[in-house]
Amino acid sequence: MNVKQHLNNVFFSVFIGALLFGAKDINNIEHLSPKIVLFLIFVFSLRLKIYLDDTEFLGSSESTSRKDFKIGYITSIISWILFCVVGYCIWNPSLLWAITFLIISIVFITIWTVFAAFIVNPKNENAKKWFWFNLTYMIFLILLYLTITFESNFEILNILQYVILFSLIFTAGFDFKKSKSIHKIT
Repeated sequence: MNVKQHLNNVFFSVFIGALLFGAKDINNIEHLSPKIVLFLIFVFSLRLKIYLDDTEFLGSSESTSRKDFKIGYITSIISWILFCVVGYCIWNPSLLWAITFLIISIVFITIWTVFAAFIVNPKNENAKKWFWFNLTYMIFLILLYLTITFESNFEILNILQYVILFSLIFTAGFDFKKSKSIHKIT
């Protein structure tokens, strides 16, 4: 395991710590809304998948010697830091801060993905796949943010939030299934 992989391990551990530290303010388990639990499942699944993909990517000398590696590594570190903030903010009942930081985190990941898929190596099918998954995540997260922001007594918005959360979880599951690093572990 190299230094870059160790840094990935550290940031994943800090993310877990941020989740636990953020949970300290929950006095009663009954205060956990199903939306927070669903969002937590999605965020944890996505972060775990990113962690596993990055561990494999950072372990390959072929990957770290590519022209786009420095941009990818810097954007990954920024994304990892933002995921830690998401982990802490996830326990806020409105979820708005967690969603905001998650969208920003995915934007940073997508910057590298666009660079890798469309500029450096247009034949990189993995990067193109990651781009479309990231775009899907951002669209669903923006819709979730908007439905929470404009929530009123309309039950349809509440139902829409659950549909979006389940869609995010489904997309993360599909992303897991398509990930090469996951297949190497199993």
